[in-house]
Amino acid sequence: MESSTSLTLFVAKPVGIPYGAAMSRLRTWLDQQKMQPIHLKLAPRGRVGFEIGFRNDADATRFESAFDWLPLA
Repeated sequence: MESSTSLTLFVAKPVGIPYGAAMSRLRTWLDQQKMQPIHLKLAPRGRVGFEIGFRNDADATRFESAFDWLPLA
């Protein structure tokens, strides 16, 4: 039986970008990469940013190494 693993990452919200715009930009990046996270939500416990859960380490690693906040267009 194959075990299933998941990994949740935290990404800080950049200063000066509203939460809605930041969430939209995260979702757009994920969609462009054809990645479907387990969840994408506001981070709890007073952290300013988002928690993103991935089904596998490969997607989490790809997100972590490739994602960057792009300047507002």
